[in-house]
Amino acid sequence: MNKKMTVSTFTTQYINCKKESDRNSLVRSIIKRSYVPVTEKVSIIQELLGVAFDEKDGLKIPNALCLHINFHIIILSLYTDLEIDKKENDRTAGFRTYDIFQSCELWNVLKRQIGADYKELEKIRDLYLENMATENDLVVQLSNQITRFGTLISSAFRPLANTIQSEMNNLNESQKDNLKNSMIKLLK
Repeated sequence: MNKKMTVSTFTTQYINCKKESDRNSLVRSIIKRSYVPVTEKVSIIQELLGVAFDEKDGLKIPNALCLHINFHIIILSLYTDLEIDKKENDRTAGFRTYDIFQSCELWNVLKRQIGADYKELEKIRDLYLENMATENDLVVQLSNQITRFGTLISSAFRPLANTIQSEMNNLNESQKDNLKNSMIKLLK
């Protein structure tokens, strides 16, 4: 197995290429595949969204920067043989990698090289984001809370209603008439 090239080594070589054809050839050399199965895309996007959102009061709050940076790092890991320059306990490697690629306009080059599959990955991410936005929709939240409240009241008062019904069945006609008259007075 060939040793992977680091992002910094790749970008240095890319910058040092004198001809556009050499740059294109270098980019093609790091592409390990141009198609990722949809199940793998879905899995990786679900994982991304799991770390790029925080939950507060039942709402999912996006960390847009984390989502953006990590999405680009996913592109590198899914489609290229590049290795991210990372030291132990390094929490900024993704940012540095993003910056290196952005400064050389390599994201656009990579997107063009990957083509339609990149667009499909973006679409899957956007569909999941749309689903999450719907979950956060105020109307949906209110509806969920009302349903929960209704279920709670129903489960709390059902035993009481059953007890009242049972007791009513045990009353004789005179007791039922007295109860009925008392209820009528109360309602007036």
